[in-house]
Amino acid sequence: MVVKTLLIGISIYEIGLLYWLLCGTVLEKIFLGKKEWGVIVANIVSEGVILGLNRSLSFFHNIFLL
Repeated sequence: MVVKTLLIGISIYEIGLLYWLLCGTVLEKIFLGKKEWGVIVANIVSEGVILGLNRSLSFFHNIFLL
């Protein structure tokens, strides 16, 4: 349980850094309203949770079973 939480937290941080880089280089911040920032934050959290759960799967264990 602790490992999954840690992996989800790291994944959210990683996706957040990527969006920060994207917002700093490509997106114009003056055109982003509260709705757009809400969508960005929801996207960061949802992608982070999905990526964290994906990383927590026992990929190598399933490969060895095949």
